[in-house]
Amino acid sequence: MKMLLVGSGAVGESILRILQSRDPESEWLEKVVVGDYDFDRAQEVCEHLGDSSRFTPQQLNAKNVDEMVKVIKDNGCDFVMDAAAPFVSNNIFDAAYEAGANYASMGTWTVPYDPPVYGIGLENSYSEYMADYNFSRHEDWKKKGIREKKDIAKLDERPVKGTEDGKKRPGRKDESKNPNKFHNFTERDYDCDELMKQINGLM
Repeated sequence: MKMLLVGSGAVGESILRILQSRDPESEWLEKVVVGDYDFDRAQEVCEHLGDSSRFTPQQLNAKNVDEMVKVIKDNGCDFVMDAAAPFVSNNIFDAAYEAGANYASMGTWTVPYDPPVYGIGLENSYSEYMADYNFSRHEDWKKKGIREKKDIAKLDERPVKGTEDGKKRPGRKDESKNPNKFHNFTERDYDCDELMKQINGLM
């Protein structure tokens, strides 16, 4: 996978650190273009990761769809990760579509009227509800052949080089020991009731 990350703030850097820990040998994450309006910040994140052959900084204006499309195509990116501010999410979404890349977002928002409109009820105070823009274009993405969420499971079933059974992804723990498919991190065994007793005892 070759990925364009848009937004190299705390969330963006966290995503990259997790991906790097999951795939330390570049078995499936071949390249990441780390895009940010602030080039110095993108460069700083790449330096933190310490792998200049895989992580490349890129000055990027997420308000400019054509610019993002060009970066995606020039770098052969097949996946776009949106970790930028929500007011540019639709632009990033459109750029991924135009470039024929898969897309995921760390968050979007319900867009309020600007200037605000009062006295019409909370449900009528927004010009666009969260993710409406994305879902309204579902059929367009489907016709273009860009993958849907359900295809992720199919990708995970593909044989992967460098693994004993040809299927397990490098860097992941043995999921058979943990039925929780939501995460791949070691679970904590905190006794929350006991912790609350300790906290209350200090008050």
